Amino acid sequence: MDPEQHSEQPIQRRMRISSQGDGYLSVVDNLRGSQTISDEPVAVGGNGEGFGPFELLAASLGTCTVATLKMYARRKQWPLTDLVVELKYQRAGEGDLTTEVGDQLRRCIKLIGPLDKKQSLRLAEIARRCPVARVLSGANITIVDEVEVTA
Repeated sequence: MDPEQHSEQPIQRRMRISSQGDGYLSVVDNLRGSQTISDEPVAVGGNGEGFGPFELLAASLGTCTVATLKMYARRKQWPLTDLVVELKYQRAGEGDLTTEVGDQLRRCIKLIGPLDKKQSLRLAEIARRCPVARVLSGANITIVDEVEVTA
């Protein structure tokens, strides 16, 4: 159910992140002209002025979940009128999460509309297979670094 498979033009997933000032604040831009800011939480030395890096990672899963479920419900003509996805990213060793189990991303999906039990169970299954969920659960990403130094 990857929406990008149906696109006529190639999807551009290029981002530009530029630091702002002496702290950890960054401006995040995409090629389509959208912008947000990121900052580390106060607890780790930032000013908490934007989304933290792990919040942005969790948001990727949440936004993909919303889009995937809406697309699927529309295609099936199911009465999903809205949905809300709440996420909590917890690092291994934080709170009651032990370091042995690794990080945990808890996702709560609230389906809104007169769906029957079979439809809601199917949507829960589809959520587990959204593209970002598949990438995160497999964690099979190669990072290729290119470093350029300018004076």
